[in-house]
Amino acid sequence: MKLNLFKRSTPTESTAEAIDRAAAHASAIWMHEATKIVIKLGQGSTSFTTDQVHAELSKMDVATPEPRALGAVIRQAIRDGFIVLTGEYRKSARRVCHKRPMAVYRPAVQV
Repeated sequence: MKLNLFKRSTPTESTAEAIDRAAAHASAIWMHEATKIVIKLGQGSTSFTTDQVHAELSKMDVATPEPRALGAVIRQAIRDGFIVLTGEYRKSARRVCHKRPMAVYRPAVQV
């Protein structure tokens, strides 16, 4: 990757590029399982954060060197119409997140 110090990108472009890089370095099996979990949550009736996705993934025998790739899974699930952002935030329960605010998602089609 060639770095151009003079190219200015918008924050949205930078975020999208970072998400794409994380996904490129993630385990394909992990990405597949994460996608299945997000779709399942998107077919439910309650809202959720990525904390729930990470909790489900931790029960499985899958791992990835790049857990930030979950952003790519979430972004694709939104594009595909499985989930939507609610505009709400909850403090993360995961220690590695230090109680930072996490976006809340809900199924795109309410049951």
